[in-house]
Amino acid sequence: MLRRVSPSLTSELKQTAGPSGAAGPCRIDAESIALVEFALRWLPFGGPSADDVLVEFGISMLTFAQRIEEILASGRWTGLDLAERNRLREMAAAVGRRSERR
Repeated sequence: MLRRVSPSLTSELKQTAGPSGAAGPCRIDAESIALVEFALRWLPFGGPSADDVLVEFGISMLTFAQRIEEILASGRWTGLDLAERNRLREMAAAVGRRSERR
């Protein structure tokens, strides 16, 4: 079972972020943290709706899916175990497929 997004997970993720969330080698920016935390919250429901993504981040579902895939592919995401990363990849792929059909 996936863990819920908790203050301890958020703290663990932010420890890998640089000053002011600056990205760099082994660094995660604040927007990437927000995107992944949001995706984790929606995992049990098969992913967020297009409206939720638009309201929260101002981006399309396809862009959301691409960003999640880029974040996970970067290798900088150390706060998640392999099962969580794989479920996020599956969700991003499904979201991407749904948005491409429209």
